[in-house]
Amino acid sequence: MQGRIKLGSWRPFHARQVLAPTAGYVGAASTRFHGLPVVGYDRYTRTGEMRWLLCGMLPVVRETGAEVTLSAASVAWL
Repeated sequence: MQGRIKLGSWRPFHARQVLAPTAGYVGAASTRFHGLPVVGYDRYTRTGEMRWLLCGMLPVVRETGAEVTLSAASVAWL
């Protein structure tokens, strides 16, 4: 899939999502921030997680917890 993601300002992104109807999903995406690559994923497999890295090494976002799980679960079962 492709679209726009807000990372400072709205930027184009490309993603691939793998759905497993009884288990959840993983969505991996990439974009650029000031010319540098940002890659990451959102996943839901009974719990939710978001993890995004600048240049594939520097953490930009790493979130887990009840709110991420609730948000991810609502996306998984739309």
